[in-house]
Order: sequence, then structure tokens, then C-alpha cells
Amino acid sequence: MLGELFKSATNTFMLHIPYSGTGPAMADLLSGKIDANFDQVMSGLAHVKSGKLRALAVSWPRRLDVLPDVATFAEAGLYANNHPSWFGLVAAAKTQQSEIERINRAVRAVIADTAMTERFGQLGLFASGGSSADFANVIVKEFDRMRRVAKFANISLA
Repeated sequence: MLGELFKSATNTFMLHIPYSGTGPAMADLLSGKIDANFDQVMSGLAHVKSGKLRALAVSWPRRLDVLPDVATFAEAGLYANNHPSWFGLVAAAKTQQSEIERINRAVRAVIADTAMTERFGQLGLFASGGSSADFANVIVKEFDRMRRVAKFANISLA
């Protein structure tokens, strides 16, 4: 979807090649079968550091400590692309709220640990935590944003 945002912001045509995960896409990128890939920093960081890949931009509010010479999309004038991707932990809808809260407290304790925060930073990740309601709001907002991207790209969400 970040690729579709890029295409809409730059009026660029790129052929979307669907992959069944980062591994196959990274293999094709490294072998030269494809020219570019929109992915998490941690997926390609080692290859960027080794010189096998070149990072062109990051979608974070500021430059990353692990890639200080790589501009943000906003610095390149592509503000729509400067919205970081995220990971989250979800549970089945029938999960008891008390269990969700227990897991949420445990996750927030890990996130608050300085050693973990430093390790995340080394991978180009930033951990944040909040309540399950906060995360539900993130999901709703992201779904609405991606619905607009899908409409632009004529992608069916059904």
C-alpha cells in the first residue's frame, strides 16, 4: 500500500508484484529481478549496511539513527508516504477483557525496558504502547486511510 501511496503522490507507474512475504521479495530484490521494494527497515537493514541495497527514504517523522543519511519521505516532499507502518498484537474477539488487559500490561512492561528500547532502535523500530482501546483506534484510522489508497489504486477490499 505504501507503493500505491508513492505512485499516487508522484504520478509514477510501477508494476505491483504481489509476494507471499518479505523473504521472497527480498530475494528478488537482491538478485535484481525487481528494482524496488517498500518494506520495513529491519527487513533490509543488514543489506543496506553491507552495501547490497540502497535505502531511498524512510517513513518516519525524523531520520532514523540506524540510517542517518537516509531522508524521510517528508524531506523528499512526499508527505503522504511519511506515515510509519506498525505492528500490533491482537486476540480473538471472544478473549476476556481481563486477559487482554493482563497481556497489555506485560507488553507495556517490555516496551518500557531500556534494553528492549535500545534493541528495537538498532533494528529501526520504535515501540509504543497504550490501552487496547488506543490500539483499536489506530486500526480504525489505518483502515480508513488504506481504504482511500485502495480506491485510488482500484483495489477491491472485498
